[in-house]
Amino acid sequence: MDKRLKLLINTYELDPGTLPLNHQSNDRETFAPQPLPKSTNCMFDSHKSNSTNNSCKYVPPHRARSRKPGNKRNGTKNDAKMTEDEKMAKRRERFSVKKNDNNKQSHIYGLLSRGEDTRLKESETLREEYFLVILHQFITYTSTNTSKTLSEAFKKIKDSDPKDIESAQSLKPDKEIETKAVTMESLSMSLRKLRESLLHLSPSPFHKKVFLFSTRISYCCGQYQTYIPSINYLLSHKDDLVLSKSEVEEVAVILALHLTHFNNDMPQAIQAYFRYIPNRKDILQIIQAWIQKDYYTWIRIYNSVESFAVKSMMKLGLPKMINQMIKSLSSSYFSMKKSVIQSELLPDDLEYDDLVTVYKVNWTVDDAGLVTIRKRQSRKGR
Repeated sequence: MDKRLKLLINTYELDPGTLPLNHQSNDRETFAPQPLPKSTNCMFDSHKSNSTNNSCKYVPPHRARSRKPGNKRNGTKNDAKMTEDEKMAKRRERFSVKKNDNNKQSHIYGLLSRGEDTRLKESETLREEYFLVILHQFITYTSTNTSKTLSEAFKKIKDSDPKDIESAQSLKPDKEIETKAVTMESLSMSLRKLRESLLHLSPSPFHKKVFLFSTRISYCCGQYQTYIPSINYLLSHKDDLVLSKSEVEEVAVILALHLTHFNNDMPQAIQAYFRYIPNRKDILQIIQAWIQKDYYTWIRIYNSVESFAVKSMMKLGLPKMINQMIKSLSSSYFSMKKSVIQSELLPDDLEYDDLVTVYKVNWTVDDAGLVTIRKRQSRKGR
């Protein structure tokens, strides 16, 4: 018997008596095809090169034993795909929110960007309802947390959308939401969920309402993660959103001053200024004072500015400007009246004692109120 045939028989555990091959001679081999028994298994069909029956394919014994009837494999790609689908399904199930017993729609949503929830994306009604819920929470928050910046933001929102304010105030409290404390962080997260549900849609008046609201309540708290993407969207679609001149100016001022004081990106800040608000000379003066490190002019503007949006953005650069003032005084003066420093050089929300403590200034003050900034070096006698 041929060595290759023996190897094949031993490898796949075949019965030589059932083979369709007749070995006749060691010197010359002739092969005559023999008919197979009807009950013969199809495990060696791959050796029948001239056979017309291709319904059975050769299956190695170790696979034939492990394969169960009726269990079909779809391939590694499909298995991987199904695995990913199962993971996503489990994730959605984990973050899904059950409805109340009275079938009332819950107003607790997940983030669309994380694949947690798609209800807001799919329903215009839910988006409008959720906006009123957020507005109601903001009204509740401002009633217990009064500040000048929040008051300014609330006034702008009320003047622009008085009907929405009335609708939000008339909402019945949602017990599921009211149990959680409302903070500016929770409001920002809710607005993020709402904004994400709008990004796949064409700009509309509702987009304008949501993104303006996001900007107005976030800049006063320094939440640039909210107001910067909101402003970029508003300015990128200002024609489609039909932004008024005052609305463009409102958000562009915040953007230009943020780029100045937070990013220190002067080319972008100047570009934003000349592109959107070239007539706001007061904003240009602030930018120039920052570039020139003119702490005296900058702090005088900071103390006199009436817009809380402008002051909130300038406050981002306040530590840097105060350090610049300390450096300049320390290299230029030996002493100065404490009253002069307090009234002329410090911001109106910072006392001299706080300056010494927070910025670790080693100046000393005598009983007459004279601040020794640096000591004179005594000359040695000749």
